[in-house]
Amino acid sequence: MNNIFFVQLFIVTIAYLLCYYIATSGKHFKLLLFTTLFSFSFLFFVFGGYFLSIKSPVDINFILLGLSEGYFFLFFLLFSFLYKYGVWGAICHSLCMSAVVLIDLVPPLNPLILYYAKFYYILPRTHSPLCNLWVLYFLPALVFCRAHKLHKITSISIIAIGVFFFSSGVNKQNPIKVAVIQVGLYLDLKGSIDDFYKDLSQFLILHPDVDIVAFSENNVFSFKRGYNKDLTIKLLNTLLYNKFNERHHLLLSLNGYNDINNVVTLYKHGNSEIVNQKKILIPFIERKGLLNKKTELNSEYFWIDKNIENTDLKINEHTVNSAICFDSLFPSLWTSQHKLTIVQSNYNVLNHGDGFNRLLIIGAVLSKFSVGLFSDALINIQNTGGTVAMNRTWDIDDSLFLESKRNPFLIVSL
Repeated sequence: MNNIFFVQLFIVTIAYLLCYYIATSGKHFKLLLFTTLFSFSFLFFVFGGYFLSIKSPVDINFILLGLSEGYFFLFFLLFSFLYKYGVWGAICHSLCMSAVVLIDLVPPLNPLILYYAKFYYILPRTHSPLCNLWVLYFLPALVFCRAHKLHKITSISIIAIGVFFFSSGVNKQNPIKVAVIQVGLYLDLKGSIDDFYKDLSQFLILHPDVDIVAFSENNVFSFKRGYNKDLTIKLLNTLLYNKFNERHHLLLSLNGYNDINNVVTLYKHGNSEIVNQKKILIPFIERKGLLNKKTELNSEYFWIDKNIENTDLKINEHTVNSAICFDSLFPSLWTSQHKLTIVQSNYNVLNHGDGFNRLLIIGAVLSKFSVGLFSDALINIQNTGGTVAMNRTWDIDDSLFLESKRNPFLIVSL
């Protein structure tokens, strides 16, 4: 993550803070104009070419812009009413905006989160990511609210003491080695799934000391269609026949499994099997509408079975937690210490060239903030390449990132 990234982030942050200032003027049309400008800069910074393609002809994602503008205008419009009530108004506003993520529709759209990648040691790191998010919303609201300077200073001091008291480090544990399997990139390079099983087997035989074999989220291995189900059964049989489940801890990503109609992480080791499901589905794309409606396995949609409870994985002496793409972007109420957080992702639909690498980095940072804050390391496995590995001090392995663009099978030593 180079200095250009943080220069761009700083410009976006200035626009973000300027909207707070404009909100205190009470001029709603002016606020609408500035939130539109901020939405434009924020979306281009995050999504790059998926939002705005500057190639001829110029193409703007107006749906994304409209949704973002609606969100941010309401965000700052609420602040324009509450800032008059001083510190209590700032508290109320930040609580409301933090609570939005609990609806499971919109991940936190707060540019201040990205500063963890460089200044994590001075930012809130309590065991509640949701509480940390509240602090990030509260501080700018406090600065711009109508309150006495003494009240502002007192509030900041209380927060600083509280965050310092409840913040915690991560205990360094013994090394762990992970084989990363990027299914989509393999297909892009090979053009066919035919040799996948043989190539995967040869790769794992060459690396018998690997602890974990983790697959990317993908659309190949699935129980939702007959052809894909056959491919999945062949994969499972290959892994079991070669006793890879005895030597390694397997984390497969499947679209449906047996009678479960959801994206799942299937853990297999020895005779043990654990199924963790995707906890948050994208409305109208992954789930049917805004609500969690039950759908059949042969449906194009998924649904979240409330009877399935996700659990951490015990791998050797390590505790590992897993998340799947979209749901890794939502801050949890509480997080424990882990050796490793593995996120199985597929961002390929957002790949429109320009800015996509930046989007992969931003997604990994938000995932670490939301579900991997107290992990020694986080690996965000991308289906078509661009896997991001981040250590406990938020450093990104740039060489691995570049290698993951060329090689579908990788070894990550942590």
